Amino acid sequence: MTIIPDVWVTELNILINHTGDVYTDNRLKDILIVPADHVIQENEFNTAYTADILTTGITPDFTDDNYFSRLTVLKGACLTDQSTFRSKALVTGFERLVNQLLLSHADTQKHFVKL
Repeated sequence: MTIIPDVWVTELNILINHTGDVYTDNRLKDILIVPADHVIQENEFNTAYTADILTTGITPDFTDDNYFSRLTVLKGACLTDQSTFRSKALVTGFERLVNQLLLSHADTQKHFVKL
């Protein structure tokens, strides 16, 4: 079983413009196993890969498969950015000008009920 390589973490940091203040390297490795599983399910490779979410490992060794590696890091950046955008939009809201109409979704936190 091959674990998520450090180079993937470095590439993901670059793609999401991450400076290290939100995610640790270990958290990014945990995040990258999910897109690896998605890439395995959505694409056909010459090698049948398996991603183990619990151990954050992939079998067999994938280090020589550039397509798998690049697709996984790119998918990881997309999923991470989506999550970041949703979190920020939930907390701060957002505004968009569509033609002459201003769509505003602000102060969403005040509408949540504390349980």
